[in-house]
Amino acid sequence: MNNQKTSSGSMNHLEKITGRILDEAKEKAAETLKAAEEEIALLKKKAEEEKAAYAAEKEEKTKIALEAAAERNASAAETEKRGVILREKEKLMDEAYARALSFLTSQSDEDRFAFSLRLLKEALREIGEAREKRVLYGSQDEFDESGDSASLILNKKDRDAFGEKLAASCKDEAAKAGLSLSLDPGVRDICGGFLLESGEREINCELSRLIESSRRKTEKDVYAVLFEN
Repeated sequence: MNNQKTSSGSMNHLEKITGRILDEAKEKAAETLKAAEEEIALLKKKAEEEKAAYAAEKEEKTKIALEAAAERNASAAETEKRGVILREKEKLMDEAYARALSFLTSQSDEDRFAFSLRLLKEALREIGEAREKRVLYGSQDEFDESGDSASLILNKKDRDAFGEKLAASCKDEAAKAGLSLSLDPGVRDICGGFLLESGEREINCELSRLIESSRRKTEKDVYAVLFEN
């Protein structure tokens, strides 16, 4: 009888101990789980904050990159714009001098003769002055090595229109320069003006060459007239 009571009392005591252990374990597990959940919440919050910070940084970098790209595009557009304007100005300059050349070559026979006469007399005077200076210093000019004769060469249009008259009109100026001037029987494919030849020596007074030479001297002034207010 007493043994049964003792056994029953031991079992009750053991169950109480087991119950307390289980209760403590559950409590500890709940605390551990709560701590874990809190840590997870903190980690999740930190992750969200890092994600937001990364997104903000990425957005800022993207914004900066887009602004830089826009600036580069604007700069490239401005450079292209300046290039287009410059090319258009150069084109207008080319057209201006082309019109000057066209004007000279499309004049009447009488006007082309007058212009060629003035140009040829100036060329002969310059040759004469240069020869006089060289004679003083005992040197030779470009015509001395080939003799004292010079041939006047024109294009076909001008030769037919006034070639003989032009050569005859400049006989005196040629003589003053120490040259005997004659009209060459041939023609040259030039737009206008003339060539003076003596042996292998040549003075080129072709109109296109003269216009190009004039352009180098007058381009700034022409630019100012065309584009500066």
